Amino acid sequence: LPDLSLASSLLVPCITITVVLFVICASIVKTFAMKHNYDTYENQELYAMGFANILGSFWLCYPSCGSLSRSAVVSNIGGKTQVFNVFVCMLLVVTLIALTPLLSTLPNAVLGSIILVAFRTLLSKMQNLRHLWRVQKSDFLCWLTTFLATLFLGTTYGLVTG
Repeated sequence: LPDLSLASSLLVPCITITVVLFVICASIVKTFAMKHNYDTYENQELYAMGFANILGSFWLCYPSCGSLSRSAVVSNIGGKTQVFNVFVCMLLVVTLIALTPLLSTLPNAVLGSIILVAFRTLLSKMQNLRHLWRVQKSDFLCWLTTFLATLFLGTTYGLVTG
């Protein structure tokens, strides 16, 4: 049997991860529901995520969640079913097997530059804050308070603050 003495210290991180993942998945679902004109049911999403995460816990999987960037790419190139994901998974396995020896010699600076390019797009969205300040000061102050709480106090306190 597992050692349950650590369960109490894991309770807050588990709740934090659960809330963050559900909010991310719910926002992704709503984004694509508006784009493709279909109805969504948050309870169904919550049940599906719960079932997937409970099932995955038996094989030491990471908590599951959707990916906005990957879903956007699939949506833009016309992927409609889960068969597309099976094809991409097979392509990824072949790529990892065939290209890992070639990519293993990349310097860390190259990998860091990939992260910086992705981060640059996040920073470009900071310009929206000026607009938010002009349109709705209370939402801007809520965002700022949540951002500062997350930055200085940690993710859990940032979530509670937000």
